[in-house]
Order: sequence, then C-alpha cells, then structure tokens
Amino acid sequence: MADSSRLPPQQTIATASDTYAAGYTLAASTSGKDDQTQHFHLYLPADATPTANTMIGLGGTPDAPMLKVPVMGFGAWAWGDVNIYGWGPAGGYDKKLDDHSVTSAFDEMLKIFSKVLIDSAEYYSEGYAEKCIGFNLDKRFTDAERAHRIVLATKFSPTIWRHPFLYPDCVLKSMMASLERTLMPTISIYQLEAGSHFGLWPRLATLADGLARCYETGKVKTIGTCNLNLSQIRYLHDYFKKRNVPYVSNQVELSLLRTDPWKSGFIEECRQLGIATIAYSPLGRDWSPDWKIFRGEPSQRQSLQGRHLMVEDPTDRQRANSYR
Repeated sequence: MADSSRLPPQQTIATASDTYAAGYTLAASTSGKDDQTQHFHLYLPADATPTANTMIGLGGTPDAPMLKVPVMGFGAWAWGDVNIYGWGPAGGYDKKLDDHSVTSAFDEMLKIFSKVLIDSAEYYSEGYAEKCIGFNLDKRFTDAERAHRIVLATKFSPTIWRHPFLYPDCVLKSMMASLERTLMPTISIYQLEAGSHFGLWPRLATLADGLARCYETGKVKTIGTCNLNLSQIRYLHDYFKKRNVPYVSNQVELSLLRTDPWKSGFIEECRQLGIATIAYSPLGRDWSPDWKIFRGEPSQRQSLQGRHLMVEDPTDRQRANSYR
C-alpha cells in the first residue's frame, strides 16, 4: 500500500478510464549483443546497433568526454502525476501507476542497464518524482554506488513567480533541493526547462548565470536545456563557452509522430555546436482526435499547441530576442 505521506499534493481531477492495452506483443530483437560495449560521441551512428551497454559521450572530446550516458533513458514525468498520467494513489485513472510500479520499473532498469539515465524535474508532481528517485535509490545503494550507476538529469523551472530579484540564489537553492529529494551526491545534467515562464522574465543571461553558478559549486557535472529554439541555444552556447561551463544537451519532443526537429535540421545544427539531442516522449503521445478527446479524458490535456520553438522562423527570433 502506498505511503500517503509521500503522495503528491495534487487535486484528483483526472477522468477515470482504463489503461490502454495493445492487442499485440513485441518480438525480442535478434540483432546486437547485450554484452557488447560501444562508445560514441554526441550521437548514435546510423550503422550502429545499440545495446544496453552502448554509451554516448557528452562534452569534452570523443576520446575524453565529460559524461557518458546510455542511449536509452527513463523519464519520471508520470511519477506522482494525476492530471495527465493518472497517478492511482491520488485518485487518478491508472490504478496500476503507483509507488509499487515505480519500484518495479527501477528493478527492471537496474537489471538491464549497468548505468541508468533518469530524467526528472523539480516541478514534476511538485517534487514528488524526485522523491521517488531518492526513495528507490536509498533502498539500494550507497552514495558511491549511486554516483556510479545513476546518471541524473533534472531541471530548474523559471516559473513566473520567481522574480528576477531572486536570481541567482533561487537557482542554487533549487539545485540543492533536487539533490536532497533525489539523495544523489551530484546532478549529471542540470537543465533549464524553457516554456515554464512564457519568456516573460528573467532574461536568458540571468538564467544562464544561475546555471553556471550551479556548475561552479561542483554539485553539477554539466548543463543542459529543454525546448529551446536555435537562437536561444546559440546564445547559451556562446555564453557558457566564455564561462567554461559544459553545455552538453537540449531536450525536444521527438518521435515518429513528431519529426520536425529532425526534418528541419535542428538536431544537426545542435550537433555541430557539440550539443546532443535528448528525445522526450519518444514513443509518442495521444495527439489523434479519437474518442477519448470527445469524452474529455486525459489525452485531451496533451495537445500540440505551443510545442515548442524548435524551428527557426521570424517569430522565434522575435521571441528569442525578448527572452534575452
């Protein structure tokens, strides 16, 4: 039974529904060898067959990367989220999504991967997703073992109620709070979550200064971003280069249902800057106008509207300029 003291403080507004179950099974892959260790830099070549031990180097040089991450990571967005993913213990529609299922997911991740990439954020279920990480790591590992097995990527959210006068202290405090919740000694990739403050404030240089100061504490190994456009990425690339801060990744939504970051050349432009692309929702989400939307079920809340300034156009430039 779930520990009610650790439940996220969210309203239970999700409409009840059954969890979708596919009418088919996936066959196991017959290519690649799981005991084969491969190392690449920034991206996986087209002719490479990834395995659980395939690692991508970020930052530094191909021979001496600053960070090595597995080709597949695990997102903690759903952990504790009732409004979209229907966290069961808080009254959501997915009664099987609970602390026990998260623990089972950890068991599988650690069984398959020698090093596990987990992506979270301070605002995922108001910190509960990060607490899930800490709770499950605390049961399994010492601090040294966590640093060896876990690649933690989490995010700072420049929400509009964080007034510019609060910077850079609020970034440093948020970073330390994420470490306390996850029980990790360091954050491998500390990311700026764009879009959560609508470009109103503060300036991008102010946010970059806060992230750079986090890196300079030694508690953060590298810096990343999420949902930035190319103008913003170029600006931060130049800024962090002057501060000797490793800017290694940008997250975008990328799947077979959403391919514009690839088709537009956005991913290649980032690669040429030495910035790897991390795909979130790689299996896609429910964008189709199916019966769920007309019944007002949770897929209605997952719309493409406002997703997100990844293709360079005049509107992007205007917004990026105001963001600075």
